[in-house]
Amino acid sequence: MLGLVANAQFIPNSNQAFQLAPAYNPAFTGVEGFNSVKIGYRSQWSSFPGAPRFVNVLGSARIQNAADVVHNALRVGTPINSRDIPKSKRIIHGLGGNLTHVSNGAQGIIENLGVGVTYALHFPLENNMFLSGGLAANYENIRVRWEKLDLADDDPLVNDGGGPFTKFNVRGGILLYAPKFYVHAAYYRLFTKVNSEPLTDFGYDYKGTAGFGVRFNLSATVELRPSVFAVMDQFNNIDIEYAAKLYYGEKAWGGFSYRDSGFAALILGFEFNSLVGISYSYEISTGGLQGFNNGSNEFILALKLANLRKLSPAVW
Repeated sequence: MLGLVANAQFIPNSNQAFQLAPAYNPAFTGVEGFNSVKIGYRSQWSSFPGAPRFVNVLGSARIQNAADVVHNALRVGTPINSRDIPKSKRIIHGLGGNLTHVSNGAQGIIENLGVGVTYALHFPLENNMFLSGGLAANYENIRVRWEKLDLADDDPLVNDGGGPFTKFNVRGGILLYAPKFYVHAAYYRLFTKVNSEPLTDFGYDYKGTAGFGVRFNLSATVELRPSVFAVMDQFNNIDIEYAAKLYYGEKAWGGFSYRDSGFAALILGFEFNSLVGISYSYEISTGGLQGFNNGSNEFILALKLANLRKLSPAVW
Protein backbone atom coordinates (compact mmCIF):
# COMPACT_ATOMS: atom_id res chain seq x y z
CA MET A 1 0.00 0.00 0.00
CA LEU A 2 2.86 2.37 0.75
CA GLY A 3 3.97 2.00 -2.84
CA LEU A 4 0.71 3.58 -3.87
CA VAL A 5 0.93 6.40 -1.36
CA ALA A 6 4.44 7.21 -1.96
CA ASN A 7 3.28 8.53 -5.17
CA ALA A 8 3.95 8.23 -8.84
CA GLN A 9 5.55 11.66 -8.88
CA PHE A 10 2.57 12.98 -10.75
CA ILE A 11 2.63 10.35 -13.49
CA PRO A 12 -0.92 9.27 -14.35
CA ASN A 13 -1.51 5.54 -14.08
CA SER A 14 -2.96 4.89 -17.52
CA ASN A 15 -3.04 2.50 -20.45
CA GLN A 16 -3.63 5.53 -22.65
CA ALA A 17 -0.49 7.60 -22.20
CA PHE A 18 -1.00 9.05 -25.69
CA GLN A 19 -4.20 10.71 -24.47
CA LEU A 20 -2.43 12.35 -21.51
CA ALA A 21 0.91 12.99 -23.23
CA PRO A 22 1.69 16.48 -21.75
CA ALA A 23 1.45 15.00 -18.24
CA TYR A 24 4.30 12.61 -19.09
CA ASN A 25 6.33 15.02 -21.21
CA PRO A 26 5.61 18.78 -21.19
CA ALA A 27 7.00 19.11 -24.72
CA PHE A 28 3.67 17.69 -26.00
CA THR A 29 1.84 20.80 -24.77
CA GLY A 30 0.34 22.54 -27.79
CA VAL A 31 1.20 19.76 -30.23
CA GLU A 32 -2.44 19.55 -31.27
CA GLY A 33 -3.76 22.13 -33.73
CA PHE A 34 -6.72 22.80 -31.45
CA ASN A 35 -7.45 23.37 -27.78
CA SER A 36 -8.04 20.10 -25.98
CA VAL A 37 -9.51 18.93 -22.69
CA LYS A 38 -9.14 15.30 -21.56
CA ILE A 39 -11.09 13.87 -18.62
CA GLY A 40 -10.13 10.37 -17.52
CA TYR A 41 -11.32 7.92 -14.88
CA ARG A 42 -9.52 4.67 -14.04
CA SER A 43 -10.73 1.92 -11.73
CA GLN A 44 -7.70 -0.18 -10.78
CA TRP A 45 -7.99 -3.91 -9.99
CA SER A 46 -11.77 -3.87 -9.73
CA SER A 47 -12.06 -7.04 -7.60
CA PHE A 48 -9.79 -5.69 -4.81
CA PRO A 49 -11.63 -3.85 -2.00
CA GLY A 50 -10.07 -0.45 -1.51
CA ALA A 51 -8.17 -0.56 -4.80
CA PRO A 52 -7.10 2.86 -6.11
CA ARG A 53 -9.25 5.09 -8.30
CA PHE A 54 -7.65 7.68 -10.56
CA VAL A 55 -9.14 10.88 -11.96
CA ASN A 56 -7.07 12.78 -14.51
CA VAL A 57 -8.01 16.11 -16.08
CA LEU A 58 -5.71 17.69 -18.65
CA GLY A 59 -6.02 20.79 -20.77
CA SER A 60 -3.73 22.07 -23.52
CA ALA A 61 -3.90 25.09 -25.84
CA ARG A 62 -1.78 27.10 -28.21
CA ILE A 63 -1.27 30.62 -26.88
CA GLN A 64 0.53 31.49 -30.13
CA ASN A 65 -0.15 29.55 -33.27
CA ALA A 66 1.98 29.29 -36.39
CA ALA A 67 1.30 31.77 -39.19
CA ASP A 68 -0.84 29.97 -41.77
CA VAL A 69 -1.58 32.05 -44.85
CA VAL A 70 -2.67 28.89 -46.70
CA HIS A 71 -5.84 28.54 -44.60
CA ASN A 72 -6.26 31.97 -43.04
CA ALA A 73 -6.08 34.31 -46.01
CA LEU A 74 -7.75 34.79 -49.38
CA ARG A 75 -5.10 34.48 -52.07
CA VAL A 76 -5.11 34.46 -55.86
CA GLY A 77 -2.32 33.39 -58.14
CA THR A 78 0.41 30.87 -57.35
CA PRO A 79 -0.29 28.96 -54.09
CA ILE A 80 2.14 29.69 -51.27
CA ASN A 81 3.90 26.85 -49.48
CA SER A 82 4.30 26.81 -45.71
CA ARG A 83 8.06 26.59 -46.27
CA ASP A 84 7.91 30.09 -47.75
CA ILE A 85 6.83 31.48 -44.37
CA PRO A 86 9.78 32.57 -42.18
CA LYS A 87 10.48 30.07 -39.41
CA SER A 88 10.18 32.81 -36.82
CA LYS A 89 6.51 33.17 -37.89
CA ARG A 90 5.86 29.43 -37.60
CA ILE A 91 6.90 29.07 -33.95
CA ILE A 92 4.18 27.67 -31.69
CA HIS A 93 3.78 28.32 -27.96
CA GLY A 94 1.71 25.85 -25.95
CA LEU A 95 0.33 26.22 -22.43
CA GLY A 96 -1.46 23.56 -20.40
CA GLY A 97 -2.46 22.31 -17.00
CA ASN A 98 -3.37 19.01 -15.41
CA LEU A 99 -4.96 17.68 -12.25
CA THR A 100 -4.65 14.19 -10.79
CA HIS A 101 -6.62 12.76 -7.87
CA VAL A 102 -5.91 9.30 -6.45
CA SER A 103 -7.93 7.64 -3.70
CA ASN A 104 -8.21 4.10 -2.42
CA GLY A 105 -11.83 3.27 -2.94
CA ALA A 106 -14.55 4.16 -0.48
CA GLN A 107 -12.19 3.61 2.44
CA GLY A 108 -10.24 6.73 1.52
CA ILE A 109 -7.13 5.65 3.45
CA ILE A 110 -4.82 7.20 0.88
CA GLU A 111 -5.47 10.39 -1.00
CA ASN A 112 -3.18 12.09 -3.47
CA LEU A 113 -4.02 15.39 -5.15
CA GLY A 114 -1.69 16.95 -7.68
CA VAL A 115 -1.80 19.96 -9.98
CA GLY A 116 0.61 20.98 -12.70
CA VAL A 117 1.33 23.65 -15.29
CA THR A 118 3.11 22.90 -18.57
CA TYR A 119 4.65 25.05 -21.30
CA ALA A 120 6.27 24.16 -24.62
CA LEU A 121 7.88 25.99 -27.53
CA HIS A 122 7.66 24.30 -30.94
CA PHE A 123 10.32 25.34 -33.45
CA PRO A 124 9.83 24.47 -37.14
CA LEU A 125 12.49 22.47 -38.97
CA GLU A 126 12.25 21.13 -42.52
CA ASN A 127 9.54 19.06 -44.24
CA ASN A 128 6.73 19.88 -41.77
CA MET A 129 8.91 18.73 -38.89
CA PHE A 130 9.00 20.45 -35.49
CA LEU A 131 11.32 20.30 -32.50
CA SER A 132 9.61 21.06 -29.20
CA GLY A 133 11.05 21.75 -25.76
CA GLY A 134 8.86 21.92 -22.67
CA LEU A 135 8.89 22.55 -18.91
CA ALA A 136 6.41 21.52 -16.22
CA ALA A 137 5.95 22.52 -12.59
CA ASN A 138 4.00 20.05 -10.46
CA TYR A 139 2.73 20.19 -6.88
CA GLU A 140 1.41 17.18 -4.97
CA ASN A 141 -0.39 16.86 -1.66
CA ILE A 142 -0.47 13.36 -0.17
CA ARG A 143 -2.51 12.40 2.87
CA VAL A 144 -2.61 9.07 4.71
CA ARG A 145 -5.54 8.50 7.09
CA TRP A 146 -3.85 6.13 9.52
CA GLU A 147 -6.78 6.35 11.95
CA LYS A 148 -8.60 3.95 9.62
CA LEU A 149 -5.91 1.29 9.99
CA ASP A 150 -4.76 -0.90 12.87
CA LEU A 151 -0.96 -1.24 12.74
CA ALA A 152 0.98 -3.74 14.82
CA ASP A 153 4.23 -1.75 14.71
CA ASP A 154 5.17 1.91 14.74
CA ASP A 155 5.73 3.50 11.38
CA PRO A 156 7.71 6.68 10.67
CA LEU A 157 4.88 7.99 8.52
CA VAL A 158 2.42 7.49 11.39
CA ASN A 159 4.74 9.28 13.81
CA ASP A 160 4.89 12.13 11.33
CA GLY A 161 1.17 12.57 11.68
CA GLY A 162 0.05 11.00 8.43
CA GLY A 163 0.61 14.14 6.47
CA PRO A 164 -0.36 15.96 4.49
CA PHE A 165 2.97 15.59 2.76
CA THR A 166 3.78 17.89 -0.11
CA LYS A 167 6.10 17.57 -3.06
CA PHE A 168 7.11 20.07 -5.73
CA ASN A 169 9.10 19.18 -8.82
CA VAL A 170 10.14 20.68 -12.14
CA ARG A 171 10.71 18.51 -15.19
CA GLY A 172 11.75 19.08 -18.77
CA GLY A 173 11.25 17.29 -22.07
CA ILE A 174 11.94 17.34 -25.79
CA LEU A 175 9.86 16.15 -28.73
CA LEU A 176 10.66 15.75 -32.42
CA TYR A 177 7.59 15.22 -34.59
CA ALA A 178 6.12 15.33 -38.07
CA PRO A 179 2.79 14.15 -39.51
CA LYS A 180 4.04 10.54 -39.75
CA PHE A 181 6.09 10.09 -36.57
CA TYR A 182 7.12 11.42 -33.17
CA VAL A 183 9.96 10.65 -30.75
CA HIS A 184 10.31 12.12 -27.27
CA ALA A 185 12.12 12.02 -23.94
CA ALA A 186 11.57 13.72 -20.57
CA TYR A 187 13.64 14.09 -17.41
CA TYR A 188 11.83 14.42 -14.06
CA ARG A 189 14.57 15.64 -11.75
CA LEU A 190 15.40 19.17 -12.81
CA PHE A 191 14.25 20.24 -9.34
CA THR A 192 12.50 18.40 -6.50
CA LYS A 193 11.51 19.51 -3.02
CA VAL A 194 9.74 17.29 -0.46
CA ASN A 195 8.54 18.60 2.90
CA SER A 196 8.67 15.23 4.71
CA GLU A 197 11.72 13.08 5.41
CA PRO A 198 9.65 9.89 5.77
CA LEU A 199 8.11 10.51 2.37
CA THR A 200 11.59 11.00 0.93
CA ASP A 201 12.74 7.74 2.49
CA PHE A 202 9.79 5.61 1.47
CA GLY A 203 8.62 7.41 -1.63
CA TYR A 204 8.77 5.88 -5.08
CA ASP A 205 10.40 8.16 -7.60
CA TYR A 206 10.80 8.30 -11.36
CA LYS A 207 13.67 9.62 -13.46
CA GLY A 208 12.01 10.08 -16.80
CA THR A 209 10.17 8.77 -19.84
CA ALA A 210 10.87 8.19 -23.52
CA GLY A 211 9.05 6.81 -26.53
CA PHE A 212 8.13 7.03 -30.19
CA GLY A 213 5.27 6.39 -32.60
CA VAL A 214 4.94 5.97 -36.36
CA ARG A 215 2.10 5.77 -38.92
CA PHE A 216 1.75 3.34 -41.82
CA ASN A 217 -0.95 3.52 -44.49
CA LEU A 218 -2.47 0.08 -45.07
CA SER A 219 -5.13 1.40 -47.45
CA ALA A 220 -6.86 4.64 -48.34
CA THR A 221 -8.86 4.51 -45.10
CA VAL A 222 -6.89 2.27 -42.72
CA GLU A 223 -3.69 3.13 -40.85
CA LEU A 224 -1.50 1.10 -38.52
CA ARG A 225 0.02 3.16 -35.70
CA PRO A 226 2.52 1.31 -33.47
CA SER A 227 4.16 3.06 -30.54
CA VAL A 228 6.57 2.39 -27.68
CA PHE A 229 6.54 4.14 -24.30
CA ALA A 230 9.15 3.61 -21.54
CA VAL A 231 9.39 4.80 -17.93
CA MET A 232 12.58 4.67 -15.81
CA ASP A 233 12.33 4.61 -12.02
CA GLN A 234 14.78 5.67 -9.34
CA PHE A 235 16.43 2.22 -9.36
CA ASN A 236 17.07 2.42 -13.12
CA ASN A 237 14.39 -0.17 -13.82
CA ILE A 238 12.74 0.42 -17.19
CA ASP A 239 9.11 -0.50 -17.78
CA ILE A 240 8.27 -0.57 -21.50
CA GLU A 241 4.81 -0.52 -23.04
CA TYR A 242 4.36 -1.71 -26.62
CA ALA A 243 1.16 -0.71 -28.42
CA ALA A 244 -0.37 -1.04 -31.87
CA LYS A 245 -3.67 0.44 -33.02
CA LEU A 246 -5.61 0.38 -36.28
CA TYR A 247 -7.37 3.59 -37.29
CA TYR A 248 -10.27 3.61 -39.70
CA GLY A 249 -10.76 6.91 -41.49
CA GLU A 250 -9.76 8.97 -38.41
CA LYS A 251 -13.13 7.92 -37.01
CA ALA A 252 -12.73 4.70 -35.04
CA TRP A 253 -9.72 2.85 -33.74
CA GLY A 254 -8.75 -0.15 -31.67
CA GLY A 255 -5.67 -2.06 -30.62
CA PHE A 256 -3.62 -3.68 -27.90
CA SER A 257 -0.81 -2.73 -25.56
CA TYR A 258 1.57 -4.84 -23.48
CA ARG A 259 3.83 -3.84 -20.61
CA ASP A 260 6.85 -5.98 -19.90
CA SER A 261 6.06 -5.67 -16.19
CA GLY A 262 3.22 -8.12 -16.85
CA PHE A 263 0.11 -6.26 -18.01
CA ALA A 264 -1.83 -6.28 -21.27
CA ALA A 265 -4.71 -4.06 -22.37
CA LEU A 266 -7.40 -3.77 -25.02
CA ILE A 267 -7.90 -0.17 -26.19
CA LEU A 268 -10.86 1.15 -28.20
CA GLY A 269 -11.77 4.66 -29.32
CA PHE A 270 -14.32 6.56 -31.36
CA GLU A 271 -14.43 10.14 -32.62
CA PHE A 272 -18.06 11.25 -32.71
CA ASN A 273 -17.23 14.47 -34.56
CA SER A 274 -14.61 17.22 -34.67
CA LEU A 275 -15.49 18.13 -31.08
CA VAL A 276 -16.02 14.95 -29.03
CA GLY A 277 -14.14 11.68 -28.78
CA ILE A 278 -14.09 8.85 -26.24
CA SER A 279 -11.75 5.96 -25.54
CA TYR A 280 -11.83 2.89 -23.29
CA SER A 281 -9.17 0.44 -22.14
CA TYR A 282 -9.38 -2.80 -20.20
CA GLU A 283 -6.17 -4.04 -18.59
CA ILE A 284 -5.44 -7.52 -17.23
CA SER A 285 -2.41 -8.95 -15.48
CA THR A 286 -0.29 -11.46 -17.35
CA GLY A 287 2.14 -11.86 -14.45
CA GLY A 288 1.98 -12.31 -10.67
CA LEU A 289 -1.48 -10.76 -10.25
CA GLN A 290 -3.04 -13.05 -12.84
CA GLY A 291 -6.16 -14.69 -11.40
CA PHE A 292 -6.33 -12.35 -8.39
CA ASN A 293 -8.18 -9.38 -9.90
CA ASN A 294 -10.82 -8.59 -12.47
CA GLY A 295 -8.69 -6.14 -14.36
CA SER A 296 -8.69 -2.35 -14.60
CA ASN A 297 -11.13 -0.17 -16.52
CA GLU A 298 -10.33 3.28 -17.88
CA PHE A 299 -12.48 5.81 -19.73
CA ILE A 300 -11.28 9.08 -21.28
CA LEU A 301 -13.49 11.80 -22.71
CA ALA A 302 -11.65 14.04 -25.17
CA LEU A 303 -12.91 17.47 -26.20
CA LYS A 304 -11.37 19.24 -29.20
CA LEU A 305 -12.21 22.91 -28.80
CA ALA A 306 -11.83 25.62 -31.46
CA ASN A 307 -11.14 22.84 -33.96
CA LEU A 308 -12.21 24.91 -36.98
CA ARG A 309 -10.09 22.89 -39.39
CA LYS A 310 -11.50 19.60 -38.02
CA LEU A 311 -8.06 18.21 -37.29
CA SER A 312 -7.44 14.76 -35.84
CA PRO A 313 -5.31 14.12 -32.73
CA ALA A 314 -1.57 14.27 -33.42
CA VAL A 315 -0.53 11.73 -30.76
CA TRP A 316 -1.46 8.06 -30.83
